[in-house]
Amino acid sequence: MTVWLIETGELARMMEQEPARNRVLLDCSWYLPEAGKHAIDDFRRGHIPGARFVDLQDISDPHSPYINMLPSAEQFGSVIGGLGIGNNTQVIVYDAGYVSARLWWMFRTFGHDNVRILNGGFRKWKA
Repeated sequence: MTVWLIETGELARMMEQEPARNRVLLDCSWYLPEAGKHAIDDFRRGHIPGARFVDLQDISDPHSPYINMLPSAEQFGSVIGGLGIGNNTQVIVYDAGYVSARLWWMFRTFGHDNVRILNGGFRKWKA
């Protein structure tokens, strides 16, 4: 299991020592629609340096009557590719709640195995 997680200290060392040429940090924080707030606003207020934001709605099936269902490979690839992520990119996902496990699973479902979850997410990073 630890191969799929990365600790905040390890990420900090990696960011200091290795150029981020082939690594992308993705903030995938998300709120239920009823919450009346949007995670992109939180991202704009603060995030891990160099991170990019992905909205779960943008990588969910727009035709499903259910929220956050798995999209087509084409839709997922288009959004993720637009964030500068390719087949050889190391991806580290984090959030402020529970969505990072979902995004990790989505990457793996579409054949991208070089993906890890920041253990403790953004809250632990800030602490």
